[in-house]
Amino acid sequence: MEMNEMIEKETNLMKNSKTLADYFSDQLNSIFDPVIRDFLTKYLQNEAKFVMEKPTSSSGKYHPEWQNGYCGNGIHTKNVVKILKVFNRAYPQLHWDEMYASAILHDLSKYNSSQDAHTNPCHPVVESQIFWESYKDAAKDNKCLRRYKKSFKLIKHLVLWHDGRFNCTFADKDKIAKNYVKGLNRKMKYQEAHLLHLADMISTNRELWSELI
Repeated sequence: MEMNEMIEKETNLMKNSKTLADYFSDQLNSIFDPVIRDFLTKYLQNEAKFVMEKPTSSSGKYHPEWQNGYCGNGIHTKNVVKILKVFNRAYPQLHWDEMYASAILHDLSKYNSSQDAHTNPCHPVVESQIFWESYKDAAKDNKCLRRYKKSFKLIKHLVLWHDGRFNCTFADKDKIAKNYVKGLNRKMKYQEAHLLHLADMISTNRELWSELI
């Protein structure tokens, strides 16, 4: 499929989808465990579409052009899931349901409202907190969900650290450079966190995708 055809297809799909669960139906079906998949489906049904309708980069500085138009954030998110599927072949032993779920969620709080012109640099923190609170509320009266606490805690962690050393909680960038292995690697303590970050970085690489198009 040509790039223009893909963009047109995604644009039409977004416009015709009633909810984000409809838009991400194929990606949700990549999640094998029905408990995680069903929770994420319900979660996305209650999320506003505008976040994925907007460009994935408000400045256009770091993402390829085809992710910066209408539905750009949605296209970028689907691309991250696609890249993770390549990694899946090399690391089948990892927690892939949690990784696919995190990939779908990772940029869901980039915009606070439909009027926002700029992305929120703290969106990893915001989305991880919103998702975790939603899980805790649902798990209060659901024994099955409570048994999945470890899985949902991993999803929260992956969303929080998907941007690696660019995470907004690192205020001092010089300290990051000095203490990268000791500090950041300790925070991104799971291999899944590094692979999600790599998939996100690959998807956003302007030079790579401009040569492929």
